[in-house]
Amino acid sequence: MDAPERSALVRATGAAVARVTRTAGDTHTAILGVVQDALAPFGPAVQLPVAATGLVARANYATVSAAARATAAVGAPVVASRTPPDALPASTQPGSVAWLAALSAAFGDRMATDEAVATLTVPMALRHEGALVGLDTLGGLPEARERLVVFVHGLGSHESMWSREYLAAVRSCRATPMAVRYTTGQAIAVSGAELDLLLEEVVARWPVLVRGIVLVGHSMGGLVIREALAGEGSWRGLVTDVVTLGTPHAGAPLERAARRMLAVAGARPITAPLAALGDERSAGIKDLAFGDVATPGPGAAWHLVAGSLGGRAVAGRLGDGMVSLSSAFAVPDEVTAQRVHLQGADHMALLDHGEVVDVIRGVLGSC
Repeated sequence: MDAPERSALVRATGAAVARVTRTAGDTHTAILGVVQDALAPFGPAVQLPVAATGLVARANYATVSAAARATAAVGAPVVASRTPPDALPASTQPGSVAWLAALSAAFGDRMATDEAVATLTVPMALRHEGALVGLDTLGGLPEARERLVVFVHGLGSHESMWSREYLAAVRSCRATPMAVRYTTGQAIAVSGAELDLLLEEVVARWPVLVRGIVLVGHSMGGLVIREALAGEGSWRGLVTDVVTLGTPHAGAPLERAARRMLAVAGARPITAPLAALGDERSAGIKDLAFGDVATPGPGAAWHLVAGSLGGRAVAGRLGDGMVSLSSAFAVPDEVTAQRVHLQGADHMALLDHGEVVDVIRGVLGSC
């Protein structure tokens, strides 16, 4: 990690400790409130010791929370100053990319707008083997072809998770594979707008005339593609096909269940602080509940791939463990769509599956 990232990590850790401490304090206070109410019949003489204990506890929690933030504020510049000048950014290190992706999935929306920790997030950009592909270097790409296949990963993932077989299939079909990395915790509409702008620039700077674009999205990535296609970019007219893998077009049951559980917990004084903490999950995660993004329009052919943990009898409910079969297949009737059901494939297996290779080859045709 380079100096700015280490400084940001220290500050983020301090903020996290302070937030968890506040939750613990609020929970403690709620529990003491229940105890005080139970002791009400015995009068103030019995309630007073409990109230005094609560005051002391609140002071202790406040002290720990303040100390965590103060320590982070002091420690961040110290850690940064002791970082070797040749230290490489974590975003370029394979061993660090996974935890950065997880962090951005959980809190990326707030991190991106907080200058103290924003360096731990990544703007949407093209990547290859973990390395940033700058727009100003596209002219020197040795394998630039007239057709592009752009891979958009899902929540908490990164571009290195795509199967090398998928990339090889694209190359064998005389097209160029490109992958993006982005902060998945930000609102899906924001990511879609970023993808729209990125592809507009890519097409404008591509070394040869682009004659066709295929978009491949896994999970949230498919929703980001939908938002991008609703943008203003002229590149949209070049999109011939869209392939979505386990994308919750009609929403993700797990996020809806989380909302219900947090609502129940939030209605009870003792669990309300924990519910408030859980409700601080990112906008990107919350957006998955109902798949409430731009509706696919006519034009491109859609290829909807869904996995399931069992046969059709249970696929509708369980799906691939994350997304139900019905949600993965849910696009308007006016959209031209091929539906592919992969039995025995869980959500992450869709990133590396032989039948997906066949779908990609079928889309590209001339292999």
